[in-house]
Amino acid sequence: MKNFVGIIFIVLASIASAQEYAVVVSRKTIADPQWKQVVDALKRKHHAAVVVYADSVEQSRDEFARIFPRYACFVATPEEAGRKFVVTVHRLTRALDDDPYTDVLWGILTGYDATDALRIAKYDRPLHLRRGVRSQ
Repeated sequence: MKNFVGIIFIVLASIASAQEYAVVVSRKTIADPQWKQVVDALKRKHHAAVVVYADSVEQSRDEFARIFPRYACFVATPEEAGRKFVVTVHRLTRALDDDPYTDVLWGILTGYDATDALRIAKYDRPLHLRRGVRSQ
């Protein structure tokens, strides 16, 4: 019985220490004081781990897989957040383990500038879709 209680304690401790949310950002973006405010706002809001990569978002894979969060936000400047970035993030979020499925719920946060992105990061009410475009 003592061993069983010890095992449960270890399992619960490991679950409690797991990160639910990660913010992934380039070294260049987080070096900009205004964009760092965006990362800091998300970190505070979600009690998030921050993963910084040097040149390509693919470089965050090992640290990102170690954390294995449930949710992830990729903070990127408009110049970074192009088609190639979106494709790379999608592939990265499927490569954290061996199955072919997405391993994390993710999104990309950008804006016209850091002030715009910070406003989005600080928004704390649910978003409601009022109009949509229907493709045919």
